[in-house]
Amino acid sequence: MTVSRVDSIVRWLLQAAATCMATGAGYAAALEPIAPLATDQVVVIVSPSGPGSSIDTMARTYAGIAGKYTAQKFVFENRTGAAGYIATNYVLEQPANGFTLQAFTRATTLNFLTQPHAGSPLDKYHYVGITMFTPVIVYTYKGGPYADARQLIAEAKARPAAQVWGGASAGGTEWLMVNLIWQKLGAKGRYAAFKDGGALRLAVLGKHLPLGSGDMSDIIGYGDTLVPLAIGAEKRQADLPDVPTFRELGYDLVEGNYRGIVARGDIPQRAKNFHDRVYDAVMSDPGWAAYLRDTKAEKFEVKGAVMEKIAKESSQRAVFFMKEAGYMK
Repeated sequence: MTVSRVDSIVRWLLQAAATCMATGAGYAAALEPIAPLATDQVVVIVSPSGPGSSIDTMARTYAGIAGKYTAQKFVFENRTGAAGYIATNYVLEQPANGFTLQAFTRATTLNFLTQPHAGSPLDKYHYVGITMFTPVIVYTYKGGPYADARQLIAEAKARPAAQVWGGASAGGTEWLMVNLIWQKLGAKGRYAAFKDGGALRLAVLGKHLPLGSGDMSDIIGYGDTLVPLAIGAEKRQADLPDVPTFRELGYDLVEGNYRGIVARGDIPQRAKNFHDRVYDAVMSDPGWAAYLRDTKAEKFEVKGAVMEKIAKESSQRAVFFMKEAGYMK
């Protein structure tokens, strides 16, 4: 796969989302009550992370807004471990009746790669939809060693393997994005893996680590102590008017994490139709727009075959780096 092809999938995501928003897809459906799948049974949304995590909060916000349009009841289960693989297996083992959903994140496209003898789950899903996109951000502490992104990049090229970039678990989403950034920059550093974004933030705040990678949710509220250097967005963010994109710095790179909702692919068509209508309703709701603003995320109303292609592309992009790092054969 060429480097230009590597970056094209995220741009395609941006374009597809823009088209959906321009046409107002799903708005009419959002105005009509959606008949529940069953009044005596709940839909379970399974989160691969614990309560209060970004993906868990997304799922709970989604279900809360869905309740405005359907009488269907939703509950939550947190099945953590193995970088999300436990949640993936659990969802695919549940009855194919449409009453189990999975809170899907880009990590879902990666975690099975590091599990011996594990097959890809990506052919086994009904892709309800991507709910949000969060551009990757590279940050340091105030008064840190890098005045701006250009200095950071210059040092990365001048001193191969000298820089240490922190992120969440090795083999996960942030790890992949950092490797993709290094590839685009023509540089290579060392990756320091942390349990989660909070642990990484504390390390950078304590000046134990010069660089962190994540998204805006990792540094919200720390504007006086943490300094964003560059962002993997398509254009500058309104909340970060002084932070350049990688494109502005001369590197054609749009990179980030995405979250969404999936179910088993073999659920009944009636259940697929129900979840598709709920997704359209939530994406059209002002409350969802407010949630995205609060979390500094972007709306990407992409589902079905387009979402599936994005998920599989993400998995394919990781294989080279997984093998390079010795995480898979």
